Amino acid sequence: MAHQGSAAQVQADIRGLVSGQVAVGNYNIQSGSIHGGRVTISPPSQPPCQPEALPIDLRPRPFPGFLDREPDLQNCLTALKSRLVLQVYGEKGAGKTSLLRAIARATPPFPNGIYYGAHLQDPPSDILQRIFEAFYECPNYLPTPTQRRKALHDRQVLVFLDDASLTQSELTALLNETPSLTFAIASSIRSLVGEGLALELSGLPEEAALLLVERGGAPPLALRNARQPHTCGAPCRGFPCVCCNWSPP
Repeated sequence: MAHQGSAAQVQADIRGLVSGQVAVGNYNIQSGSIHGGRVTISPPSQPPCQPEALPIDLRPRPFPGFLDREPDLQNCLTALKSRLVLQVYGEKGAGKTSLLRAIARATPPFPNGIYYGAHLQDPPSDILQRIFEAFYECPNYLPTPTQRRKALHDRQVLVFLDDASLTQSELTALLNETPSLTFAIASSIRSLVGEGLALELSGLPEEAALLLVERGGAPPLALRNARQPHTCGAPCRGFPCVCCNWSPP
């Protein structure tokens, strides 16, 4: 078989009376009663996908100033160590992404690596394709669903899906397609039922919320007002993204 970048030479010595089709390499010769012959060049066969070097490391950058989620972090790490599916869910601004990034940085290595990607509104087929592309280089080639499933079947990888909008049936189908992958998912609503760990994120404690208000650059007067009992907790509810942008009415 010829490899990309090399020259391939095929020589065939055919003698005697030959009628019909003769195939040599990528060349098909149709010979019969007509004078001469017709030569048809068949398209070259699709080269196999080239696997990337393992293990892969596609983790996100560390999250600075991660606050007061230590119990949640440890529960998530314990679940992933046991190869359980993990889903972190909650309202917008609850800190799902920051927790997922902290988990990705703190988790021990998996045999074939760690993948992290944001998949807002991506259907399961697109998610699988992006995971596949992390492990295989296939220029100008799109694998079929069956080929993709076979290629990922024995990959022992921790997959982080941030902001994934998957229904219960879509998530179940995704898990069944990739039995050797371990998933950690952040989403707005719960879709993991009957297996793994589904963790709902609530607001941060008031002290941690106040610290986020300070980090957000609130003016001194706002900080003094925020330090009053329950002033900050009510409007921002301890949600990190809200606290960082909080200002008093």
